[in-house]
Amino acid sequence: MRPANSLSIAQRCRARLPHVNQRLASKAAQTALLAALLGLVGGASFWLVPPTLDAWQQLSAQDDPEALTERGLRADLTATRLQTELESALDTDDVDLAASFIALGAQQDLPVPPALRERYQAATTPAAVAIRTAREFYHGARDGEGATGAGLAGVVASDLTGIGDVRDLIHQGQKISRGEEPDQLVLGLAAVGLAVTGATILSVGAALPARAGVSTIKVAAKTGRLSKPLAANLTRLVGDAVDTKAVSAAATAAASLDLAATRTAARAAIRPASVARLSSVAEDVTTIGRRAGVRGTHDALALTRETAELRKVAVLAGKRGVSTRAILKVLGRGAVVLTSSVLVLASWIMGSVVYLWLALLLALALLKRVMRLISWGSRRILRLLF
Repeated sequence: MRPANSLSIAQRCRARLPHVNQRLASKAAQTALLAALLGLVGGASFWLVPPTLDAWQQLSAQDDPEALTERGLRADLTATRLQTELESALDTDDVDLAASFIALGAQQDLPVPPALRERYQAATTPAAVAIRTAREFYHGARDGEGATGAGLAGVVASDLTGIGDVRDLIHQGQKISRGEEPDQLVLGLAAVGLAVTGATILSVGAALPARAGVSTIKVAAKTGRLSKPLAANLTRLVGDAVDTKAVSAAATAAASLDLAATRTAARAAIRPASVARLSSVAEDVTTIGRRAGVRGTHDALALTRETAELRKVAVLAGKRGVSTRAILKVLGRGAVVLTSSVLVLASWIMGSVVYLWLALLLALALLKRVMRLISWGSRRILRLLF
């Protein structure tokens, strides 16, 4: 026979079991609902977390042109894109751009088809390069315009003698004499160029980087290769560096071939304290030209919207060298500036913070509910038994 106390415990358990089961089912249902909500939030993380991490990485790289470039190239440059761009450059006889894409392919570990490499080698034989260089240097020195390194070398050579800047002053002075509006940027750069030329001669070449940069900017302005925002930015800088009325007087004197009056008026037009900032921009342009080539510099001048962006291109060119032009061709301004909306990227991050806070609250609530359920169940079992 069973002990009497054992029978009484069993009877109490049977009597209280329905009530305990009902309470247990209710609490278990609440806990399950909370767990389901946490599961939904956790599942949403597979959709929310990747773009949030991407937004964070973009914001972190916004001041680093190399990081922006690497991200952009991983997304936009494929072997097929490289081949297409290289073929296009060779078809248009743009050997500088072809060389830039070949260098970029090597940097990104993308193969260059042998046939295209052979085409490039055929276009850059010593004889072909010599003929192309002589022709471009002559046109640069004669016309004051150059789209290649040799062409710009001709421009700088004429500007170093002062002939190129005087020629530009004459052209702008003729516009003034006809009652037309002169190009204030070209007019100011010509005057600044004469001043920097004097500094170059006096410093035995120390100011040559600025001289080359001024010539490059002037060529881009004359040929319409400057973006409108950058042209406006540079016009303001030139306006600070020169006296507009005095420059107009220099241009008028140049148009009448009064060279002595031209030099006097040009010297009087310069504000030395303000030329330094423009010279700094010119040196950035020279850095880009030295590493990325003249056409790469013109591409940068056409893409960028302010002088701060030019500084970033100079930094990128210092690291990437010849491939810089190809990078600008593929990524555009995205190589040096964050093209995505900062507000949108920040909203992703803030949304994720709120999401994580909600997930944490749900996890804590679930943990609390489970602990209370375990505690309640333990007390009920003890009461049933004793």
